[in-house]
Parts: sequence; structure tokens; C-alpha cells
Amino acid sequence: MLAVACPRIAAAERVLVADPDPELARAMTTSLAPWKLEIVITPPAPASTQEAESRAVAGQARFVVWRRGGDIVVYDHERGAAEFRDAPDGPLDPASAMAAALSVKTLMRLPAPGTTPVETRPGRFRIQGQIGGRVVGDGGLRAGASIFVRPLAARSWRLGVALEIGPGSDVEAMSFRGTYRDASFVALASTAWLVGPVELEPFVGAGLISTALTGNEGPDLREEATTLPLVRGGLMARYRLGGVSIGGALAGDGVFGTPTYMKRMGSGVLFAVPSFALAISALVAFDFDL
Repeated sequence: MLAVACPRIAAAERVLVADPDPELARAMTTSLAPWKLEIVITPPAPASTQEAESRAVAGQARFVVWRRGGDIVVYDHERGAAEFRDAPDGPLDPASAMAAALSVKTLMRLPAPGTTPVETRPGRFRIQGQIGGRVVGDGGLRAGASIFVRPLAARSWRLGVALEIGPGSDVEAMSFRGTYRDASFVALASTAWLVGPVELEPFVGAGLISTALTGNEGPDLREEATTLPLVRGGLMARYRLGGVSIGGALAGDGVFGTPTYMKRMGSGVLFAVPSFALAISALVAFDFDL
């Protein structure tokens, strides 16, 4: 490990450069000199943002910088996010190295030299809202809200709970006219992987779904309700803007023991509660510390 700047200073002022190119290190030392940052060369490049976070914690650093696939990547431990700019692969000449270093300086979003930095970490807590529709199942719009916590700051996995409801869908079968509604409450676990500028977050969970079928079968009122176990899995994709992220989600639900409601008089199926549903949603989330 080669320290380009000699003083041992605070973790918030240390930068790990996971790139062996000496021109890049020299250019970054020059461009970041007004902020008196310590530049530490620590190749090889991390394979993921999780690894970058772990190396930032182990190296007591604010930033981790590396090149990958035609990009230069700046991971900010305080914000818990990575950002990208174009940068050439391979050895750098002085001009290319300085251009890359200036991109790094821009992505670091440093305060003016001599001022006190503002804490910008998006945090270990997340509030998320989403709206979308089912493409398999009973159809219709779905609205949901969830709360997540990241138990360990040095890890990307989160635990949370999610509530999802729908406005209901019309059911018409033979002599029955009514509405089907459901609402679910699910405990979730997720982790995150960085692919270019997009964060992919697979998740799994389990919980309960409450279903209700109400309407009229001929002249008579009919109400059916049940609560069933549910498992959920899917993938969220998000783009971070500091502590805010926007994106989308694809989720599949499997429901156990779903009933099929028959006519009370005569024979025939009125409605079968779906045992599987697939939904696509748009989401917005806010990450913060308490």
C-alpha cells in the first residue's frame, strides 16, 4: 500500500485509489491538493460496491476510486453510493490522467476548500413508496409502502416490511356481480449489486395476504374473506440521486391454500383467488440516518 500523501489524517479525508496507474495517482494528488486529501493506492479494483464499502471501512476512507469497463467509478462511503464518468482503460498519459482526476473531483462533490463538510450519507433507514399494476393475477393498480433498515453500515443487505393494497377488481360470473380486493403485509430481505450507474436489488420475503370477495349472487349478498400465507421474490432497479433513489420493481407472489368459490345454488365457479401474481411498479425511496 503506497501513500502518496504522507500525513495520516482523518478517515473523511482519505481516498483509496484502487488503480495502479501512477499518472492517475499524480493527477489526483494535484487536483485534490486544495482539500488536503490523502491519496492511498490500493489495487486491484473492487468487484462490487459491497467490496468498495468494505475496503472503505477497513481503510478508514471516505472515497474509493477505480476504473472499470470504460468508466471511472467514485464510491462515496458517506453517501453509500457510486457514480460514474467516462475514462479510458489501460495506461494513462498525463493529459488523460488529469481529465480523469477532474472527473473524480466533480463526482466527489467536495465543499469549497476550508469549509466544513456536510454529512450526506443516505443512511441506514429507508422509506419507499411504489405504484404499479399486476400483469398476472387479478390485474389492476397496486400501491405499496415499505420501511427498510440496513443493520450493518458496512454491508448492503437490508431488512424491512412492506404493505401493499389495491383498489379492487370487478368480478362478474353467472349470477354473481361483485368486487375482489386483497392487501398484503410482507417481511423482506434484500441486497444490492451495482451494474453501471444502476443499483440492482434482489429481494425475498414472506408474509400474509388478506382477500375479500363481496357482491351479490342473484338477490342475495355474498361476502367471502380469508387470510393466507404468501411468499414474495423479485428485483428492484434504482438510480441514486444522493439520499433519494428512483426506479422500478418486478415482484412475484406465491399464495398458499387459495380457495375457489362456487355457486351456492347449482354448479359453477364464481371466482378463484389467484395463487400467483406478477406485478411491475415504479418506486421512489428516501435513505436517511436518525
